[in-house]
Amino acid sequence: MGRRLAHEMADGGTAVLGQVLSGTGGVGKTQLAARYARDLLRSGEVDLLLWVTAVKREAVVAAYAQAAEDVLGITLADSEQAAARFLAWLEPRPPGGDGEQGPGWMVVLDDLADPVDLLADPVTPRIALWPPAGPHGRTLVTTRRRDAVLTGHGHRCIDVGLFDREESVAYLTQVLAGERRDPGNGSDPAAAQSPDCIALLAEDLGDLPLALSQAAAYLLETGLDCPRYRTLLAGRTRDLARLVPEPGSLPDAQTVTLAATWSLSVDRADRMRPQGLASPLLVLIALLDPSGIPAAVLTGAAARGYLARHRAGEHPEESVEPFDAVDALRALHRMHLVDYTPGVPHQAVRVHQLVQRSIRETLTRDRIDEAAVAVADALVEAWPEVEKDAALGRALRANADALRSVADGPLWAERAHDVVFRTATSVAAAGHYTHALEQFKTLVGQAVRRLGPDHRDTLRSRLNLAEMWAMSGHPLVAVGELREVVGDTERVCGPDDPDTLRARHSLAHSRALAEDVPGALVAFEQVLCDFQRELGDEAPETLSARSFLALWWGEAGDTAGAIAALEQLIADRERLLGRDHSELFWARHNLAGYRGRAGDTDGAVTAYEELLADRERVLGPDHTDTLASRAEHAYWLRESGRNTEALMALERLVVDMERVLGPGHIELYGVLRSLAFSWEEAGDIAGSVLAHRQQLDELRDTFGPDHATTAEAAVTLTRALIHRGRELRDDSRTPPPDSERRTAMPEETSQSRPARLEQALACFYEARGLTDPEESPGVYGIILHDIADTYRDARDLKEAVEYFRQAVSYKQQADNPSDLATTMTALANTLVAMGERTEARDVLERLTGEVPKIGDTERRAAVLHNMALTHEELGRMGVEGAYADAVAACQAVLALVDGDSDPGWYASVLKDMGDVYDAQDMLPQAHAAYEEAVRYTRRIEGTSTSLITVLIALGRTSRRLGKQEGETTMSGDGAAVNGARFDHPRSQPRDAPSATPADAAPPSDGPPQDGGAAPEEAGGEES
Repeated sequence: MGRRLAHEMADGGTAVLGQVLSGTGGVGKTQLAARYARDLLRSGEVDLLLWVTAVKREAVVAAYAQAAEDVLGITLADSEQAAARFLAWLEPRPPGGDGEQGPGWMVVLDDLADPVDLLADPVTPRIALWPPAGPHGRTLVTTRRRDAVLTGHGHRCIDVGLFDREESVAYLTQVLAGERRDPGNGSDPAAAQSPDCIALLAEDLGDLPLALSQAAAYLLETGLDCPRYRTLLAGRTRDLARLVPEPGSLPDAQTVTLAATWSLSVDRADRMRPQGLASPLLVLIALLDPSGIPAAVLTGAAARGYLARHRAGEHPEESVEPFDAVDALRALHRMHLVDYTPGVPHQAVRVHQLVQRSIRETLTRDRIDEAAVAVADALVEAWPEVEKDAALGRALRANADALRSVADGPLWAERAHDVVFRTATSVAAAGHYTHALEQFKTLVGQAVRRLGPDHRDTLRSRLNLAEMWAMSGHPLVAVGELREVVGDTERVCGPDDPDTLRARHSLAHSRALAEDVPGALVAFEQVLCDFQRELGDEAPETLSARSFLALWWGEAGDTAGAIAALEQLIADRERLLGRDHSELFWARHNLAGYRGRAGDTDGAVTAYEELLADRERVLGPDHTDTLASRAEHAYWLRESGRNTEALMALERLVVDMERVLGPGHIELYGVLRSLAFSWEEAGDIAGSVLAHRQQLDELRDTFGPDHATTAEAAVTLTRALIHRGRELRDDSRTPPPDSERRTAMPEETSQSRPARLEQALACFYEARGLTDPEESPGVYGIILHDIADTYRDARDLKEAVEYFRQAVSYKQQADNPSDLATTMTALANTLVAMGERTEARDVLERLTGEVPKIGDTERRAAVLHNMALTHEELGRMGVEGAYADAVAACQAVLALVDGDSDPGWYASVLKDMGDVYDAQDMLPQAHAAYEEAVRYTRRIEGTSTSLITVLIALGRTSRRLGKQEGETTMSGDGAAVNGARFDHPRSQPRDAPSATPADAAPPSDGPPQDGGAAPEEAGGEES
């Protein structure tokens, strides 16, 4: 600052204008001016220095008059005339005059109390006291004021602020090391202080130079170390006056303490218009956040009422208008007691923390309590019902926290003040669930201690805490807490009291979140009836119960019922609350989602677009409800096939949510999961895996491994790993093997596996590590099946068989016979490939017992078909009875498949059965089966290759029978083959055109909804 001052004062040798050092008391204006003046004297740049303490006009006039006498030898009875003569002597003289140019001079007007004192007044009359501008003169003014007049008429104003942190630390370090002690002071240098503690002390003192100076002097004088002094400063057991040296021992020739410095400024501000309001307004400011106070808090009705009651001067109890409060803020700003910048949203008023403390220490306990209640009322008054502006919400919460840190007691008189609850609910509304949870825990403890366990506000705080447990992903904890809250509220308030009914409503919702949806629906219906009886059909609580009941009807599967209930609710809420009410928006939000689930995905997209526009208009773009609408809109874009648009929407949403909610927010993880699913649908499965893996790591760090959201993320990562592993494995197949038909007979082990198969195995192993085999044996079995399939592709059949065996053992614990049959078929095929005929036959016999358990007819037919092929292989290997089992299996398939609706599959089974007969030299039966296969194959368009294959088999069999081309052993409409007659087949209709390979890994049905599906859903497995 000293260097800047020298630069400002030295204006390239031209005429130097008046300089003004403006700043609050204690920033070191006087010290800066004195140092600069001494430097000029020592350098010889000035010959005359006049230092004036300018607290009053009379003092300035007297100083000028004395200078006239001392310098000019002029003694006049009229001080004004003498002062005028001195100022005239300072005027620059034209070159070539008869007089010699006067010496270089400097006038310092220190601590100017009122700039008006320096102005001329022709009525009085009185002269202007500003020294003249000239090339050989310098004027320097120090003042706490920042009136516009100080920067007029060519005067240059320099705002002297606080030290920056580095300057504060350097100053304290130097002083406490003894380098700046008075040599005459016999005290020992203070012991070396910790650099970290010094930095913290600088922060405690707000980098205010006067505070730093007096605190350092106190430490040297008393021998206290830095940590002990900080403890005394923070504990408020001593006033500031007792934590600095006594007035006679102040450092650097200081004459007043911190408190006295600002007391003078407050008195001067109170004398400004509107008189008497500055000091009571500063009392309110002293209880709020020093880093920024919304102007509305200090100009609203609650604050103005306090100002009217405590107005100083001649007009107590006179009403105070909003413009009066604004003018009082300006008066405090002019005296540098606060910074008032109306253009800074929500932080228009700033104040130094030591100014606040010095003001509080002048007040009685009763006065502080009264002011605290007034400030709390003012905060609630300024708090909007809907926090459209996130920055305003943060500012109000910070001010409420500051109030409670200095005057919490009066907010608990008889009941909890609304600001106590409003702060915590604001945190929750902003989406900061973890922080809100901690706030409500603290709130419950305070309520129990201050109001007692049975006070309504204590029960209310416990209810809010339990609801936060549910919102933060701990529904089971919430259920336990709410059961106790319901019991205590019913005991204290009665079973039909609205507070009891609200607690029951919250309990029902938490039960639903904890997956007890049937019990929750019963509870919702009961509490809805009670709300209607006690509060009426149009009460907000009744409407809320209807909304939640509709929501959980839909989750229970009654989509149509949910849609009908929500449509009626929307009509009622719009009639009662208006179209722009936030609760109406939630009903529209849920209705759009259920319409999408009912199949109208395009309608859902449109509904969310309309809702999003309304929420942005009413709530603002950064409100958590608006962000929720954007997430759902993106989800339904993806579901409607507009995946590119969904990806773009989700990527923008992630950026905005991180900005508004922070990177570790629970709702953000849901959007990141949806984004990863969208990448997967766009074909970037590897990118999806990376995103899910990163998300799981962050959730473990943020919420711990046992949190429900963490567990859900592990499931979605497992699912993505399975898909990625299958993608890698399938890419390595050239050409892809037909594992359900005849498996080649490679060596039991092979040389090094291809890189993609190694990568696939790594994915499957990672998925296995994320899955608990006891909780999800079906999923675990699916992963083991995929590992076995990969080893089989790598021709490591021994490892493949071992993993297939393990997969069978785990899938037997799950209730999914179809998926179990898939793995058993694959195990039998691999055993055949290894030549393990006995075990393969045993597996097939056990599989025969599982087939009737498969509920889906098409799937049962596919398993039987695969069994027939495997039996055929065993027959070719000489296993007795295998061919007969193959024929029986084919006949069972033909009984299940409808040849008219699926002639391709029907023909394929006939062809396979003909092959089995042909292998046994049962040529008439083989010929009949081939001929029937030709008949069904001809019904399929574009199947010339299949038809040629069957015709070749038919021709080969005909030649072996010695028949002429075109002859047939069948007569009439059908023929008998091995005792079975081929007429029009009698079977159940089939929906799909072809069978799923039985020993391939279960196909994925695509990504689940954003809530995340278990791998059981992805692989057709239910554990």
